[in-house]
Amino acid sequence: MDSWTQHIFTEKFKAVYDYDVFLTADNLDISATLAYFGPDRVKNIHLLDTGYYMKPVTPIPPVSEYILSYKVPPEYQRHSCRIHQLYKMYDVYTLMKEDQYDYVVRLRFDTTFIVDMVDCIEKLRTVDMINHNDICFLGKYDIMCWAHQLLCYFGTYNPYLSGNIFLGLNRIRTDSVRWAYSHEGQASEHIFKFYEGKGDPKILVLDLCNIIRANGKIEDWFNY
Repeated sequence: MDSWTQHIFTEKFKAVYDYDVFLTADNLDISATLAYFGPDRVKNIHLLDTGYYMKPVTPIPPVSEYILSYKVPPEYQRHSCRIHQLYKMYDVYTLMKEDQYDYVVRLRFDTTFIVDMVDCIEKLRTVDMINHNDICFLGKYDIMCWAHQLLCYFGTYNPYLSGNIFLGLNRIRTDSVRWAYSHEGQASEHIFKFYEGKGDPKILVLDLCNIIRANGKIEDWFNY
């Protein structure tokens, strides 16, 4: 929370931008959440453990259905563990999709932000998306909505067959058996699909944040 206060929800950010907050989580303290973000800023919350919605929306199918539909050829490694994370991204997209925004920022609760959010948003004048692996990314509305729908396409791409094995947001290894149906491979191909007929991808890679574990250990995934 300290890092978010110092780098994201700063007085400058609040003065420059009008913004809304949408949250999907397994569980959280509703009162503390509203107190931190401000009750007028939080537009919807969905808690997966209890089925709680702050404002009702049509729910998406349960995560088990997406796990069952995730099929890869038998010679390739499965990465079904990523589906839970993609499910939360798709779920929060359904909370937000009725509203139109200039920019969308995807944040995880287990991150400490290390750069100024206003500076990041200003960089979006010349690029469509700023990415930090799969941990955090922000961008213009259309590409961010598309990115949040990766769950619906996960397992349908094979970047090694299309030749799109490198993109600014991911470096795909030469081991196609392991990486073809990984999050890295699928996310890269998903973004390439967004740019079909639109020119070259305009993606900027930045070191935005670090993962903080429950024991307080900080991990820098940018250099993994």
